[in-house]
Amino acid sequence: MHKKMIIILVCLFLLCSLFTGCHSKNPSNQNQIYQTLLEKGYFEEKSGAFFYDNFGNKLTNTIDPYQVYWNIKLSQIIGIDLHSDSMNMIKDELQNQANLSQTAHLYDIYIRASLDKLVLKEPSHKRMNAYKQILFENHYNKEDGLFFWESRKESMEDKITATTLAISIMKQIDTSDIALDKTRTALEQLFLEDDYFTSQPHDMQKNLLNEGGAILKSLQDLDVSLDRFPRSKVEQRKKWVTHWLQEINQSKEFPDIFAKNEMMIHLYHASTYMGIDSKFSKDLYHDSIISIISTHQDPQLLYKMIYTNALIERKELSDTELRSIQKWRENWIYQGDIKFNLKDNYYGLLAAQSINMPFNKRKLINTLDTYTKNRSLSIRDLFFWVRTLDQLNELENNKSKLVYFYKEALSKSKGSLEDHYYLTYINHILTKKLENIDIEKVENNKQNIQDRIRNSKNSKELFYAFMINHYHDPSEKITNIENQVHSYRAEQTGGYFFDQENRMINIISIYDMIRLKQHAGLPINQTELKHLERVLKRHQEKHGATFMTIPSDDPQNVRSNYQSQLTLETIYYGIFVNQYILENRS
Repeated sequence: MHKKMIIILVCLFLLCSLFTGCHSKNPSNQNQIYQTLLEKGYFEEKSGAFFYDNFGNKLTNTIDPYQVYWNIKLSQIIGIDLHSDSMNMIKDELQNQANLSQTAHLYDIYIRASLDKLVLKEPSHKRMNAYKQILFENHYNKEDGLFFWESRKESMEDKITATTLAISIMKQIDTSDIALDKTRTALEQLFLEDDYFTSQPHDMQKNLLNEGGAILKSLQDLDVSLDRFPRSKVEQRKKWVTHWLQEINQSKEFPDIFAKNEMMIHLYHASTYMGIDSKFSKDLYHDSIISIISTHQDPQLLYKMIYTNALIERKELSDTELRSIQKWRENWIYQGDIKFNLKDNYYGLLAAQSINMPFNKRKLINTLDTYTKNRSLSIRDLFFWVRTLDQLNELENNKSKLVYFYKEALSKSKGSLEDHYYLTYINHILTKKLENIDIEKVENNKQNIQDRIRNSKNSKELFYAFMINHYHDPSEKITNIENQVHSYRAEQTGGYFFDQENRMINIISIYDMIRLKQHAGLPINQTELKHLERVLKRHQEKHGATFMTIPSDDPQNVRSNYQSQLTLETIYYGIFVNQYILENRS
């Protein structure tokens, strides 16, 4: 009898587990799922931190060939081992990627061919031949033997630089290809022409990147012997290289760090080709790696900066520099940038706070301060900045700036309902949270706003209009508001939609209508909660993220669903709705 009772209890437990699903009574498990997800969108460096939105690309392993190629090169130059799981994933993605289109940019061909060679080691002849076909059919001029970026009518400078890159591509594909014989001949002729090897002041970049330097690098890559040229001409070119070595060593300013790196690299190749010892001044070694990481976020730039600094003086990277590079490279595989904006950061912050995920508050505030310094904010950006500061209890510390931006925003308003809602909220929160503040109220036509509530065209308009009215008079009851809310509810399946023409349920309308009902004091019964629970499950994916709408079951649309329907906003709304269900379910 005792054993039978144990079996019955175990069966009941299993049945209970099956029916509770992901919305279990133990929220800590679900919160851990959410935290693992949000950590993919949290960036922290030496002085700043923020939440950013790139979940679609990360969760679908959508790699960025440019980022991957240059980060692998960067890893090699600083001696960082690449995790085997990452490399295997990259190999799989490269093999599964569609072929480049016939209209592919020359640089895209270079990146893809170089990456294939670097990762796949022995890429198939079919892949390499496909690159060669695009290169010669769309970027090669049979008449002069030179390559071009987009048009055969380009200037000679453009053709020289395009040819230099095309030869680099061919080195990845087939270094002995006879198709380049005419290119060799053309470059040999250019070597003899003094017009491409001048020494005029202020012509350093043109000479080294677009003309003489590019010509010498191409000849070196093609293994063209200097014995093919008259001795007097070779001596002239040696003097030309020596001249620009002296000039670059004496230079105090450069157009930018990108140009400086490329000119040094071209000069190094030119010196090697011409048999000259390339000595670069140690004064050229003063660029900050930490600064490059925080300002440019470009792995090619960082790689070439480390490479050129090694040409000047072999210097080990400091522990601080290595840690900064390692932290920055955490997301190096994926397509999409690590960049800050106020809206994404706000929803990331809300999501993190709602599940007690740790983050560096002081660094996040530093990022906010840097972003808003000497910047004119739109009304929308001001709204998200105010809400973020409120969440961080930083309104008082920004009081004077907030008053200034609010007054500026009032003058910018174009009278839209969205602007009206943003400004009303900002006025409400500033006057509520800050003492001794003197700011003008937002003009409000009460009759017009209540008409918008009664005759709303969509759920967002209803939410904005109701909240405007609520902030002006929170005690006022709106007649028939529950019916207005439920006019956007799909009764059979649960959830809320945008408007009567677009009845597709979406997580933003669900969130807006729940919040509206909360402010209006309207209860949500258990039947509606069960509907919401079913709907939310259909919106969620395995990592805990919430799609904007219920995603298509078509396997061909998986990547599209992730990239177009997942944002920090939808993720937060999913967390909010899930917690709301758990808190109100009986």
